[in-house]
Amino acid sequence: MDRTRRSAGKLHRVMLLVSLLAAAAAFASSLPTSVRPETGKFGGKVHSGAASLQLTAALLQAGGGAEDFSTRTALVNVLGEPATDQELTKLEQQYGKRAVQSWLEISDWLVTQGLVQLRNIGTELPPPPDSLKGDRLAQALVEAGVAPEDGAFWSSYYYDHLFSHGVNRVLEEDLGRRYGENRARRAYAVNNQLMYDISLQIHNSNISLAKLH
Repeated sequence: MDRTRRSAGKLHRVMLLVSLLAAAAAFASSLPTSVRPETGKFGGKVHSGAASLQLTAALLQAGGGAEDFSTRTALVNVLGEPATDQELTKLEQQYGKRAVQSWLEISDWLVTQGLVQLRNIGTELPPPPDSLKGDRLAQALVEAGVAPEDGAFWSSYYYDHLFSHGVNRVLEEDLGRRYGENRARRAYAVNNQLMYDISLQIHNSNISLAKLH
């Protein structure tokens, strides 16, 4: 009889513990998303501050303007054509030619669609500052994507800076639907690598490669 009571008591405590754990899990899942740490697409921190619109304007100017923006043109104006060709060849050897072409297409799309979204919320870009050209623009672009917590360049953090986190969330949702998550992830990996490589070229040693490779 005592043994039966002890077994019943033990079973009751186990069931009570299971119930408490289930209740705790249900409570955690019911918390608003703002309570949980938010991360960028494919990793990295979130930049919740204002967009760096002067930087966005400078990038747009380097890439040929809103109507004809080209990531490759922007790179040529920032790095020079020989260094751009060398970097693109290096990326093709590392990721494959198709992946690099896809990254260029996606990068162009993100910038042009980012401008569309900014206009949709009534935001116009300021004139690009004369000081943001060449190496200075390259350094500013790299720094825009470096999260202070881990010192790595994250593409999602970078686009948060260019367009704001709210606009970037819309962009990245559309990005996944338009290109698929696998292509988007690979494009972000290529972009992270590019910016890391640029940081080495401009002798910025305070950046590490994001863990997306």
